[in-house]
Amino acid sequence: MTPQPSVGNERPIIDVEIPRRDALADLWLGGSCNTAVDREFAEVAELAFPLLPALVLAAANFHRDAAVAMLDEGIRQFVLLGTGGLPIASTVPALAAAEGVITHCVIVELDPLTAAVRTTENSRGDPEPNPAVQILSPAAPHDFLRDPVAAAGLDAQVPIGILATSILREDTLLLRDIARCLAAAPASSVLALAQLVTPDDPYTRDRMAVARGLFRYAGVPIAVSTGADVHATLPALHPLLPADRSHTSTADALVTGLIRNDRDDTTNPDTEPTSQEHAVCE
Repeated sequence: MTPQPSVGNERPIIDVEIPRRDALADLWLGGSCNTAVDREFAEVAELAFPLLPALVLAAANFHRDAAVAMLDEGIRQFVLLGTGGLPIASTVPALAAAEGVITHCVIVELDPLTAAVRTTENSRGDPEPNPAVQILSPAAPHDFLRDPVAAAGLDAQVPIGILATSILREDTLLLRDIARCLAAAPASSVLALAQLVTPDDPYTRDRMAVARGLFRYAGVPIAVSTGADVHATLPALHPLLPADRSHTSTADALVTGLIRNDRDDTTNPDTEPTSQEHAVCE
């Protein structure tokens, strides 16, 4: 059996027949930290929705560019929200923390198995993990979202860079939850969002629906919304220019952008999601 990584004194129950979100992202990004189960599922999912690898790559490129833009603006504490993908070693904030560039990088991982693996990766064989990188797998994630500063031990006097950039994140993390997290952050905090949305093109929409069904059946349901919901919940969202490397081929299925919480119309966390977003969480 696969060795079981631990978080604190707890050992997660590992079902080796279930694919892992971060391993799937790693595979589509050309990595090798994945298993035969992950590769089998990825092959089936890619046959159902051939655009998936390009979407994962576009989101990863946006993640990198957005984090660099935040660092350039002087942001030195980060929250990676509901990650569900992107191996920890590839995340810009985690790398910056490892080099002593930033003060705090909190990875909020809603998948308990991935949280355990991330904690093991963070240790990197050392007796003590990097103190600047904190892995959280909150039992009540919505409590975290109401007060992320206190929950993560962040400095309430300086801005936070919030990265909700993995398109394989848990479907329980809704757009309005992400908006609440930004609203609760210190002034001048910035959110980077990469969100899968239902395409307008009927063929692509059908392919995505099949893939979503596969993820749900495999036990790793993913968050999919609509473009209307994104812009209603985060009306001030704007593209990252000129560095946004999202491929034009993914534009119909992926919304990316940055938003700062300085303005009154930045977020509308009380917006009711459409039936589309409700359906994702059933």
